[in-house]
Amino acid sequence: MLYFHMQCIKCGSNKIVKNGFKKLKTAKVQKYKCQDCNKYFTGAEKFHHLTENQKRQVFMLLDQGYKKHHIAKELGVYLRAIQYCIEMENKKEEDYSSSSNV
Repeated sequence: MLYFHMQCIKCGSNKIVKNGFKKLKTAKVQKYKCQDCNKYFTGAEKFHHLTENQKRQVFMLLDQGYKKHHIAKELGVYLRAIQYCIEMENKKEEDYSSSSNV
């Protein structure tokens, strides 16, 4: 099996293989699949996705009082990626609390 020198956007694994193409409005881009977590991605995503380890670091640093823009700089990612991570976590918590009240 041929692996590529890239990391999975979900789990950070290096076990990535080509897996077809995705048609975008202006181009056709290569799709990849992670052999560890089965996540599909193109590498042309609109903003940087955080690995599970990076997500843990975000919340650890928030708990320590770091500001979002400092966390982004520390992890070397876009501020929007940090904001999105927090939004998704809040959404998970809201979904969980609303489903447990039923």
